[in-house]
Amino acid sequence: MVERMDMRLTNVEHDVSVLKSDVSILKKDVDILKKDSRWLKGDSVERKYRDSAAGLFGLFIKNGHDATNEIANALYAAMETGTISENDLTQVLAADLLWGGENRKTKEALFLVMEASWFVEEHDLERAATRSAVLRKIGLKALPVVAGKEWSDLAQEQAERLRIVTTSNGRVDRHSWDLAIQS
Repeated sequence: MVERMDMRLTNVEHDVSVLKSDVSILKKDVDILKKDSRWLKGDSVERKYRDSAAGLFGLFIKNGHDATNEIANALYAAMETGTISENDLTQVLAADLLWGGENRKTKEALFLVMEASWFVEEHDLERAATRSAVLRKIGLKALPVVAGKEWSDLAQEQAERLRIVTTSNGRVDRHSWDLAIQS
């Protein structure tokens, strides 16, 4: 009887060991899936805004277009004169969207520097603000824009404080646009 109990206990210990190993593998797999899911969600938001930029910003910008090449040329020229660093150039060109056109009200050239995320955090706002500041440094009228599906309360407050244009669910927040354009 004691032998059978010992054998059962040994089997249970073995099974628990196997379960612990399996759970460890599952935890690693879930972590990988979470990271992949966050990346896919972020990529999806970026694509959505890139694909719908003309409609999204058409109320504010006439003849809107992807301005990446135009901005890259201006940045390279500014780097050659020492106005900006190579890091400034690469940071701006890493933006999720560089959109340009004519401000419908003032008729002047206007560029948008957009960061897009599923869940907007403070670092998204800081990147957009810093990158648009580089464009202003080289003489281009530029606004920072942050787009997202979900926003933390702190990110919303910081966006208003930094005068960043905000978009959510495919719509530009008019109040944020007005604040950004005035500053």
